[in-house]
Amino acid sequence: MTVIISGLIFAWTLVVLLGLFTVFEERKRLDRLLQETGFNSEYPGAQKTEKNSLLELAKKLSMGQRLVNYLLQAGVPLRLEEALLIGGAVFLLLGYLIVAGLFIEALALTIVLMFLPSLWLASVRGKRIRKFDGQLGEAMVLMANSMRAGFSFFQAMDLIAKEAPMPLGGEFSGILKEIQLGMPTERALSGVLQRVASEDLEMMVTAVLIQRQVGGNLAEVLDKISETITERVRIKGEIKTLTAQGRISGMIIGSLPLVLAFILMLINPEYIKVLITDPVGPILIIYGVISQIMGALMIRKIVSLGI
Repeated sequence: MTVIISGLIFAWTLVVLLGLFTVFEERKRLDRLLQETGFNSEYPGAQKTEKNSLLELAKKLSMGQRLVNYLLQAGVPLRLEEALLIGGAVFLLLGYLIVAGLFIEALALTIVLMFLPSLWLASVRGKRIRKFDGQLGEAMVLMANSMRAGFSFFQAMDLIAKEAPMPLGGEFSGILKEIQLGMPTERALSGVLQRVASEDLEMMVTAVLIQRQVGGNLAEVLDKISETITERVRIKGEIKTLTAQGRISGMIIGSLPLVLAFILMLINPEYIKVLITDPVGPILIIYGVISQIMGALMIRKIVSLGI
């Protein structure tokens, strides 16, 4: 009976993975078509609103909405339903390992899944935001100079959308496409803040929205904000250099228990198996995970300085 259940779980996991592969291939094909027609698919305006009730329920949950925002901010071409499918396939694989009696492998997979996806997504998101901030200062100078030369604000934005590299060019192109499709300018400018969690971009959007209400010399305002952004980027770089030792120490200390557990699993699996077979084992695992998370948060708080 166990063999039959294991076989069914394995077959179902295989079907789900094949389905995901088909979905990704179709998504790539659509992205190519959108790029050929000049419509940038990186921003959410290119994504259709789903009407599936279960999907809408997942989006309304705080964790689901946070995942959607993180995927957008990281620039990962993955929709919520695709992420849920991947999670379901992984849980099926985990269930297969448990039913098959592969407790050590199941424990290793659980430990990896606790940290690896979130760390990877946070890393990609942070790199994209930093890259965006690094491009924004020069782009605002170019916009200000273009407006002094007689360009309108939207013509200056179109220039940035065509000339700037990703991700800045893609986001500016997305704003213009949304406005061309009939979205109010204020909503299009505010919507980009959801896709790029950048304080520097928030300053720019706030200044533009205020200028549209009360008037003023927008080119001069953009110049001032550009100077502020450039200085912030420089100071952030210096702080990152000065806190590199603390961050590396935190990564080494945080990964040490996982590395030791993996080595012991290879050398003496029975030694690690006690954590599963003994009633006290799961309690120790939970305590260790909580301690690791608290330690990582404390180290992150120490080496993170707000600017």
